[in-house]
Amino acid sequence: MAIWINGVASTDVYSCFKNINYDLSNNIYYTWDNWVKEIRSGLGFGYSLAIAENINIIQSKGGAIWLTSNAELCYRFSPLGKVHTASIAKINFVFSNFLGCNFKITHNVPKLTILEKQIKELQDENKLTISVAQLQLVEDEEFNPHMEKEFYQNQSDGLIYRNTFKPSYFFKLFPSIPNEVNVPTFEPKEKSTSYIQNEPKKSIILQYLYYLCNYQKDRFFWLIDWLASFFKNLSNRSENIFVLYGNKHSGIDILFQYIITPLFGEEYSLSITENTLKIKNTKEKLFYNLKNFSKKSIENAKVEASLQKFLPENQKYAQVLITTEDPTIPFSNIDNYTVFHVSTAITEMYIPDWFNKSDRTKLMQQQLIDAIASDLENFANILKLYPSKIIKSLSFQNDDKQLLLNTLEDKLNTFVDAIKRMDITYFKSIQQHNHELYNELQEHFDKQLIKQSNLKEYFNILYPDEQFESPRTFMKKLRDIDELFQTQNAKPYTAGKKYFKISN
Repeated sequence: MAIWINGVASTDVYSCFKNINYDLSNNIYYTWDNWVKEIRSGLGFGYSLAIAENINIIQSKGGAIWLTSNAELCYRFSPLGKVHTASIAKINFVFSNFLGCNFKITHNVPKLTILEKQIKELQDENKLTISVAQLQLVEDEEFNPHMEKEFYQNQSDGLIYRNTFKPSYFFKLFPSIPNEVNVPTFEPKEKSTSYIQNEPKKSIILQYLYYLCNYQKDRFFWLIDWLASFFKNLSNRSENIFVLYGNKHSGIDILFQYIITPLFGEEYSLSITENTLKIKNTKEKLFYNLKNFSKKSIENAKVEASLQKFLPENQKYAQVLITTEDPTIPFSNIDNYTVFHVSTAITEMYIPDWFNKSDRTKLMQQQLIDAIASDLENFANILKLYPSKIIKSLSFQNDDKQLLLNTLEDKLNTFVDAIKRMDITYFKSIQQHNHELYNELQEHFDKQLIKQSNLKEYFNILYPDEQFESPRTFMKKLRDIDELFQTQNAKPYTAGKKYFKISN
């Protein structure tokens, strides 16, 4: 299906991705294994330069050693390797084997001598010596993806901490200016961190994202911004939940499994279904994919309670993507989400002329997945150069939310459910329409009550497109859904007005 943009029908992503002003700002570049750098910055004239050189030798072999505040020595043999603890005696044995020479950690702080002489003496003895005074003293460890270093000084207490977040390969890449044959290159602007090019390096991932957006330009730029602002700087987490709705042939799961997961790290990307909602160790994540929660499971009180508890506990650092084949969303009390409906099969995705494929009439999903894997580094580069607007809570207005609330029955069920949970956030749009009515609702919820005569007005404000012939017809619908609204349950409380008592 072709979408007309400015009078030109196009499904090629480059019809809307030309003349982009790229920007190197807002990027964080992660430095891992920086224990030597931090130590060297603190060296004074009272320390041995030769022993400092020995520390560099350890790092050159991939090793690292530091000291904890409880006097334990920590070490590892590779930058991303397992961290061990040991006494000085044991670590001397272990590192002698690792380095292939006699290794010793001393309590003494050697005085400054001639560097060449000291190195020669140590080489003659085939011995490497370092001092505990030259080791980084680490107060504690914490998961902090907002910090771009492994070892860093905490501003609040001035102590050194070790960051347990391990950036993926793609996080550590410094963005390079694309330069390929027959494609114009970036031209640096004078005294600026911005660059401009006529056409970006070709990317099958960009084309796939354009497919997810139904080849609509505004949606495409929203999605790129949602990804890029977070990828450039993890402190720019968007509170907006992105929902992809499509059948099993739509290929919507490719986004999380083959693009987001490798970019942000498999260790920090978690797919959750209704069967794995109670999975442990979910807090230290960067991305959650809530996948195919059915309407039936959401109606289950235990599942719903777990879902409502999930976000506040786990979304400190993470963004959320929901993929669903069922037109529903597992959060009835959250409206800060954006929905894109993918109505076609992935095999129908537009295939650009430049894509190296002999038969371009159909695209096999596995072929796309293989091409995406080869394009990840290029796509990461594009994200780091993209001039994101940092959309933390911006909702895309022209989305497909109505598809998730497409029937009157769905709306009534959601309405009743919100009343029984006394979920005031669900009714927040009433506040903009009628402030006094909203305050009254809030007061009644505090008393575990709901006023019968206000129910239809609440519903009409929330769903103005739904009309009922009379309050009697509306109340009959509510009674059919839940016994709470049975006529005999309506009791007078104040001024003869009838209320329903809401029990926890």
